[in-house]
Amino acid sequence: MSFNFRLVQGEDVVKDKANPEIDGDVMPYLAIYEVYYDEEGRPDGYSERPVVVGNNLEDLKAELVNIMTAFDLPVLEMKDLEKLEALEDGGSIKLY
Repeated sequence: MSFNFRLVQGEDVVKDKANPEIDGDVMPYLAIYEVYYDEEGRPDGYSERPVVVGNNLEDLKAELVNIMTAFDLPVLEMKDLEKLEALEDGGSIKLY
């Protein structure tokens, strides 16, 4: 299994009953996710939340350099990734 970082666009619906003028509005977003691939190179899982982590400053710098490769790849659609199951505990991914 391999993975890389990818830009993913999606939409969230605002849920704010206290502000009826924005409740139900659709808000687009763009984020970087870890996307995992099967042996044929097809997306097979993704991180539940955008991820940027490191054990120390050097690790974090290296991770950010790796993340920058997302800008060289086509943007994925969240609706396509939602067909995959992300773990709710935020740990890793759940493959189907």
